Amino acid sequence: MNRISVPPADVDARLRDAFASVLGIAANDIHPALDRAGTANWSSLNHLLLISELELRFGVAFSNGDIMSIETYADLGAVLTRLLPSARP
Repeated sequence: MNRISVPPADVDARLRDAFASVLGIAANDIHPALDRAGTANWSSLNHLLLISELELRFGVAFSNGDIMSIETYADLGAVLTRLLPSARP
């Protein structure tokens, strides 16, 4: 899989865009504490669709452990940052 070089400043914007698109949430309603349990559209199916979308957009591959560990928007950002070397500070 070819990782896509994304400037660190663009990672959150791209993540937010994918999140809003897949889950049907307004981008300005997305915040680090947004969680699966409290978000009606963040179903198990949409969770997998979101992961798939991020794999396509960023050229990364999430492990099963990564997928299962994501409970919040912040969790997702942290895992993506770890997988995407260009996003690391």
